[in-house]
Amino acid sequence: MNHVVLLLTACINPGDTFSVQRRDSLTRLDDYKKSLLFFLKSKSIKKIIFCENSNFDLKELIELAELNNSNNINIEFLSFYGQPEKPQYGKGNGEMNIISYALKNSKLLADSNIILKVTGRLIVSNIDLIVRSIERDFGVDIYCDLRKNLSTSDSRIFGATCIFFQKYLVNFQIDVNEAEGLCFEDILARSVHSALADGLSWTMMPHVHDLRGFAGTSNELIPSSRLRFIRRNIFRSIKSFILSK
Repeated sequence: MNHVVLLLTACINPGDTFSVQRRDSLTRLDDYKKSLLFFLKSKSIKKIIFCENSNFDLKELIELAELNNSNNINIEFLSFYGQPEKPQYGKGNGEMNIISYALKNSKLLADSNIILKVTGRLIVSNIDLIVRSIERDFGVDIYCDLRKNLSTSDSRIFGATCIFFQKYLVNFQIDVNEAEGLCFEDILARSVHSALADGLSWTMMPHVHDLRGFAGTSNELIPSSRLRFIRRNIFRSIKSFILSK
């Protein structure tokens, strides 16, 4: 069985980072509180790493976890200053810093062979289904939804072995520059292709994710409805069938 750790990436105070419209720190903090409360109710998640890169005081979130952790999930909070050196690099570069910092400093990664990265402000309503499927699906190195002829990806939720994160993904951080059109989503796809060239295995996420919350780039509510979810599942089934040929 795979041992899955949930990595929630966070930036409570984005400052003047390029392409961020949901910028207010208190609004973002409230987003993180809501998502953390949701994930603490999970029956499948055993370990959570909450890693934040604006060096924000996490006292409120830590207290929230202490009061609402009835499932005894092992949770680790990390906070540091890791904003992009230049604002135009964008939030994707900052997210790379979060991942890199967690890889170097988290104690919960020691006995976890799959990291499931989720944008920390967002709720994944079917997270238990996704985690259980990954736990049973031993032998896959990367779980990631690639798009647009496999040239880009959905970076809000993806999973992979620690080796993929360490050897491939973080090494592409230097290329992230949103002002020049190179987003985290594109770099993630490139790192997947690089890993595949070296013999690692990839598949789409085991299930269509059901995300709830606000997009940081546009500050708009992420579209969510039962009909939309059914359509996405049908499209995913067709895409999975084509890619398996």
